[in-house]
Amino acid sequence: MRLFLEVARFEPVTFEHLEEALNLTHGSVSRSVMALTNRNRNGEKGYRLLKTEIDPKSSKGRYLVSLTSKGQLLKKQLTQI
Repeated sequence: MRLFLEVARFEPVTFEHLEEALNLTHGSVSRSVMALTNRNRNGEKGYRLLKTEIDPKSSKGRYLVSLTSKGQLLKKQLTQI
């Protein structure tokens, strides 16, 4: 939940941002992001709340994480609580 909220607050964010802000390892961030995208690391259906794309500003092929339309809807619902 913390990872989703961090993305919702600062999107688009890099994996490095999430690692530092949440004090998580790269592996933990990667697994958590994958679980919240279309497919988790086991190939099973994910929650489809986040999406990743290659950062066009990065020469190292780093990824940006942002909300999907479903993630935007959840964010909106959470802010109404």
